[in-house]
Amino acid sequence: MSALDDVILSATDGERLSADDIETVLSVESDRDMEKVFECARSITERNFGRKVFTYGFVYFSTYCRNNCTFCYYRRDNDIERYRRSREEIVS
Repeated sequence: MSALDDVILSATDGERLSADDIETVLSVESDRDMEKVFECARSITERNFGRKVFTYGFVYFSTYCRNNCTFCYYRRDNDIERYRRSREEIVS
C-alpha cells in the first residue's frame, strides 16, 4: 500500500490528517492518484453533507470593527471610508 493509500484510508476513517499527510496529497502528480484523491473527497463530502449545496455571505450593516484581523479589509487599523447602515436601509 502506498503512502497516498494510507492517507486516503485515514481520511475516509475520519482521522485528522497530519501536515505530512497533507503534503502527500498535495504532491500527487499522476492522473490515477489524483482521481483517488478526488474520489475520497467526494465520498467524505457526500457522507458529511449529502448532495446539498451550501452558500454563505455577509451582509455588512457597518464597516466599523473593533477587531484588527490582519487578513480583513475592514480591520480596525485600516484607513478606509466607513459606513453604518440605518435601520431603514437594513430592512429594505
